Amino acid sequence: MGAADNRSQSAEPSGPTRAETIPSPDLPSSDFNDLHHRIEDKKYIVSLDVGTTTIRCIIYDEKAKVCSKAEENVVLVYPKLERVEIDPDDLWKKCLVVIKKAIHNAGLTARQVHCMGLTTQRATFITWDRKTGKPLHNFITWKDRRSDTLVKEYNNSWMMMGLRIGSTILHKILRKSRYLAASVIRFANIQVTMRLKWVVENNEEFKELLKTKDVLFGTVDTWLLYKLTQGKVHATDYSNASGTGFFDPFVLQWNAFFCKFLNLPMYMLPEVRDSVGDWGTCPAELFGAVIPITAVVSDQGASLFGLGGTARGEVKVTLGTGAFMNVNTGEKSHASVAGIYPVIGWKDREGIAYMAEGSSNDNGTIVDWGKQVGFYNEPAETAALAASVPDTNGVYFIPGFQGIQAPVNDTFATGGFLGLNAEVEKPHLVRAMLESLAFRVAQIFETMRKEAKYELFNVR
Repeated sequence: MGAADNRSQSAEPSGPTRAETIPSPDLPSSDFNDLHHRIEDKKYIVSLDVGTTTIRCIIYDEKAKVCSKAEENVVLVYPKLERVEIDPDDLWKKCLVVIKKAIHNAGLTARQVHCMGLTTQRATFITWDRKTGKPLHNFITWKDRRSDTLVKEYNNSWMMMGLRIGSTILHKILRKSRYLAASVIRFANIQVTMRLKWVVENNEEFKELLKTKDVLFGTVDTWLLYKLTQGKVHATDYSNASGTGFFDPFVLQWNAFFCKFLNLPMYMLPEVRDSVGDWGTCPAELFGAVIPITAVVSDQGASLFGLGGTARGEVKVTLGTGAFMNVNTGEKSHASVAGIYPVIGWKDREGIAYMAEGSSNDNGTIVDWGKQVGFYNEPAETAALAASVPDTNGVYFIPGFQGIQAPVNDTFATGGFLGLNAEVEKPHLVRAMLESLAFRVAQIFETMRKEAKYELFNVR
């Protein structure tokens, strides 16, 4: 954007970089100067990806060629049973480290960076003091289950049952997909909604700041933007907002009804912007030169776009901590009765791309658990173990450490083995675990295939 032309002229670190390489005695001075200017004129992009287990930074040149990479591990904190958090100070320091490492590894200086883009995990959130910027608690991640009781209480409340009945009637009369989606709506732990409600009810510092309207809310992208711009930007994009559970993807607004219903003050919510645009700038003191931020998008939206899923009906499945299937549904939000969520992939000046999303929250979690209980020392060993037997000997594994999502939609389901007998050995168990991950992806895909009124193709 235009901000790229207003770079700070602050001093750069000493020592030669790729753009400052001492010319060879055999290279004429005029040729060296030409080479030097060609390198200086090239535009480089910083891409920061903040996931649940890893922070990655990749430097691309103007032809989308990878110039360098750097990464750090995210440390998950487990203060109590069923609580999964991230220390915000630790996350911030590691984000700075990976950006600086990636720029250094590419042989560049910050002045050569044209812009920065952010992609982050969704539904992990934090609240902080508007005046001081001090976090009121750790990040509460999408894997956290502290709000189990609230989820059950609200889903079974007369208010929610009335909402579902009323929406069913409205859908029959008006035939609008928004009411079809609301007719089966249920809160879930993976959404921000109930975990934020838990903070509202239990965090005393939060309650005090509510009185003076000095509390701010944000998902990972919002908080990083706030930090990178030194408090100048409090915003999120449509894709990240749609993953919270209280943003209405059908009308593209924070859901005032749910905010009032749950006593969530709307003033603390970030401004919602297009995924691509002017997101402010990183000041020179962070990296050595001013870097404009020009894109913010959720990890699932970014991966669908990055894998080329830009047409309606195109599908991607990504396998990380969780398994996520996303379908590009074009310019219309998907209304599901089976638990496939309507979310937003991205929004720019060319328009909006909606996604239908089905998830299995326990994917990498299952593999990590197998290591934890001693089935193998490293995840890479699972392939040989599973291949050492022709089948599971009748054993099935239920990957339900955090409930089972669509189409079962049981937030209180638990995991376990079925079909055990005296002839079952460790390789059978490991194979059953791996097969369960594939079965869940197939189950989600079949659910979406039945609900979609168009062909699903190009599964990536």
